[in-house]
Amino acid sequence: MSQPASPQTPESFAGRPDSVPTGDVLSTLLRTVHLAGHDVTESAADPPARWVQRDDMGAVHLVEGGEVQVEVAGAEPRILRAGDVALLPAGRAHVLRVTGPGARWLTGTFIHDGATSNRLLAALPDVIAFEHLRERGYEWFDVSYRLMAKERREPTPGAAVMISRILDLMYIQMLRLWATSTQSSPGWLRAGLDPDIGGVLDAVHADPARAWSNAEMAQYAHLSRTTFTERFTRILGQPPMAYLTELRMELARELLLGSGETAKQVARRTGYMSDAAFNRAFARHHGRSPGQWRREHVSS
Repeated sequence: MSQPASPQTPESFAGRPDSVPTGDVLSTLLRTVHLAGHDVTESAADPPARWVQRDDMGAVHLVEGGEVQVEVAGAEPRILRAGDVALLPAGRAHVLRVTGPGARWLTGTFIHDGATSNRLLAALPDVIAFEHLRERGYEWFDVSYRLMAKERREPTPGAAVMISRILDLMYIQMLRLWATSTQSSPGWLRAGLDPDIGGVLDAVHADPARAWSNAEMAQYAHLSRTTFTERFTRILGQPPMAYLTELRMELARELLLGSGETAKQVARRTGYMSDAAFNRAFARHHGRSPGQWRREHVSS
């Protein structure tokens, strides 16, 4: 996670001042994941062919013809037919099994930083499937799909970078589409697209060291404290202060791993004025003190 910005403290949370960071929490979180489109492959087969996708990459399968089945351990298989698309955002290992003749599909892969993305991606479904996506008239998908297929089949200089950028776009747009559907489950993505809760998350992610409270967050969202806490918990699946603590612990872990700052400095950067309070919180989340955790991970 990059070093957070430190906007000036507004006199009142009743208004949303210009000093509040621009952008949105979805962008902030996707930067945290360090998402990057990787490659596109083209496949065609008849039954009983099968492909095994490794578990350290996200994937999107775009079926052009025939029928294939996506199988993830512990989940119901998903049948994909011509025009269907399946996104596996967290990179779970899976099998793509050909179940009908004349199957053709494109597979795009994504890489992300597993050290910082586990909790964020774990909140998403293993498989996000869209039926007849190519027939729904989404201009962003039609343009992305045609460009990606062209760069794959008729590569020109810069094709690898073009494919990477197109995959980034498709990943983000599919998450947006899913998050605004009735299929979406509680989590950071739904919260990020909520007009009130998303604004609070944006501010909290920009300045996690601030002495946030439920009351301050609620005031920022223009909601009563009770309404805000209930809504935040329903959308995120956890209370506001629990979310803030997890965010701070992720930042602390990154600072301990990637900077030369002392544990005391990391504590201040993550909103803890007491070293003892920071050490207790870190130990609860990571099972060991900050110093022990750093020695184990820096030397490994």
